Amino acid sequence: MADLDAEYWTMDDIADYLGVKLRSVHTYRHRGSQLRERAAAGEDITPDQLAAGLPAEDKMIGRTPVWQPATITSWKRPGQGAGGGRPPKTPERP
Repeated sequence: MADLDAEYWTMDDIADYLGVKLRSVHTYRHRGSQLRERAAAGEDITPDQLAAGLPAEDKMIGRTPVWQPATITSWKRPGQGAGGGRPPKTPERP
């Protein structure tokens, strides 16, 4: 489990915290970067659309992006809470 008391998290730590593969975190980061670039270029991007991507890194250590744990724990990742999935089957009544 990712250390909540750590100063910074790497993408590996974020994947561990979210329970997803590292590739998913890379995808979230790329999506966030693209959306921020489009918003900076003047495109009309809603806050909900911006939230679909990983927040911008808090710091770069060499070539490694890192985030403070609070940045990630306050972020609501894509797909969480949307729709709730397929409803359970109800047993047939006799």
